[in-house]
Formats: sequence, C-alpha cells, structure tokens
Amino acid sequence: MIVRCWMTSHPLVVADEEMSVEEAGLLMRRHGIRRLPVMSDSELKGIVTLSDISAARPEGSAADGKPIRESEPLRVRDVMSKKVLTCDANCPLEEVGALMRREKVGALPVMNGNRLVGIITESDVLDALVSITRVGKDTRRLYLRVPLARKCDIFREVIDIGIRYGIELYTLLTHPIRDSDSHLVMLKFRGNRTEEFVQALWESGYQMLITDNP
Repeated sequence: MIVRCWMTSHPLVVADEEMSVEEAGLLMRRHGIRRLPVMSDSELKGIVTLSDISAARPEGSAADGKPIRESEPLRVRDVMSKKVLTCDANCPLEEVGALMRREKVGALPVMNGNRLVGIITESDVLDALVSITRVGKDTRRLYLRVPLARKCDIFREVIDIGIRYGIELYTLLTHPIRDSDSHLVMLKFRGNRTEEFVQALWESGYQMLITDNP
C-alpha cells in the first residue's frame, strides 16, 4: 500500500499563513478536520492544528517569541509549526505510520517534488490496516502459526491449495511472534469450498489459532 491511495487530496483544504487563527479554526470545523497545511505563494510553510489554535491567546507570544499586541489579530503564522515532516505520494504506508509513531505526529503533508498534493493522517493509516484485515459477508479470516523453517513455503503452499479448491485469496500477511521461533500468518479469503481449503491447510501441518465461522 502506498500513500497516494489513502491520502486526502480532493478537496485539499489549506490555510494561508496570513489567515487569522479564528478563520483557520472556522475552516477546520466547517470541513470536520483537525489540521491544515499552511501555504504561501504555493509553497508549504508549516502545519497548524486545532490544538494550536485553541491554545493561542492574543496576549501571548508569537512563534518567534515576540509579544503580540492585543490589538493585532493573531495569524496562522504565529502559531503554526514551521518544521514540518512530509512524505512522498509513493511512500509505503507502513513507513509513514512508523514515522508518525516515532515523531509523535498525527499527520504528514504529502509532496510531489516541491508541490503539495495531499495530506495523510493517522486515521488514514488505521483505515488502510482495517481494510486489508476486516472480513465482509462473503469472506473468511484464518490465523496460522508457522515455524520459521516453513516461512518461505507458506506463500507457495497456500496459493497451491487455494487454486485446488477455487479459493480467492484477498490478503496474506506474516509477521514474527514476539519471543518465539514462529510467524503469525493471517489469511483473508473467499470461495465456495472454504471448509475444504481450511481442512487442507490443517492436513498440511499448519497450526491454526483462530478461524472465522463460515
């Protein structure tokens, strides 16, 4: 999965750095969002969040530390984060999720060269994960425990068995089980002979942990 398939690009709502914080807050509430990339002359200047705006006070200080007079309207440039982490539209989604977690940020502006093309949020990353693991009315899910020695065989064997029983395989995910010499394998699949498919996997020697009811 790549960022461009899950980012928000249309409509891409942005703020101008000279916009008042009140206007930016209204813009977020109108669109039901919590963050806005901040632009000036088609250049990304920063990112502002609803929390930034909620915490802003006219009697406070600007982002550069200079006091703001009460008579001056507080601008987005005064409260936005100017050091912005970004990602490429073709970046793998799992790398973006790891970056957000490591840097403790909830969203990344998405760039194509120097051009802003979208924004990807932690909710988008979670939606992507849910989409590949959640089962629907006509699909089933199965978890297997696979010894490391058989890890390389699982893809070939599952596909071969699936073809034998006319199974449509939607997802095959593997990851190490912590403090173990095994991998956990998640399969999402559908077909008219799913019970025979599951039984064939069992007879092939795989340890089944959980299987959805047909």
